[in-house]
Amino acid sequence: MTAPVSPESVPVQLTRMEGKLDLVQQRMNDLVPRVDRHEGEIAGLQLETQRLSLEAKARDETAIALAVALKDAKETQEATSRAEAAKEAAKEGQKWSPIQRLVLVGGVVSVAVQVLQALGR
Repeated sequence: MTAPVSPESVPVQLTRMEGKLDLVQQRMNDLVPRVDRHEGEIAGLQLETQRLSLEAKARDETAIALAVALKDAKETQEATSRAEAAKEAAKEGQKWSPIQRLVLVGGVVSVAVQVLQALGR
């Protein structure tokens, strides 16, 4: 059989409770700097997240501006190319083709022959 446990005296119980309370206080004192450090780290991470968010937004805005600029440059280049092609086509229209030149030379020779025949009579 087990021996009956005699109740502890009040001073002993208070001493035990005081020891446990001291242990809880010690753990709380150890915990407070850790919580403060974690709060500081969280604040730093929040700032970093905000900075990264702003950088991403700026990068996206830059990408959009670049895309618009590239589109405008391409349209300008295409318009310039079309204008140059139209100028070249106009110049080509003003030039004489080899057949036109041959007909012209034939006509000049024919007129020259007729003039010489008329003078020689």
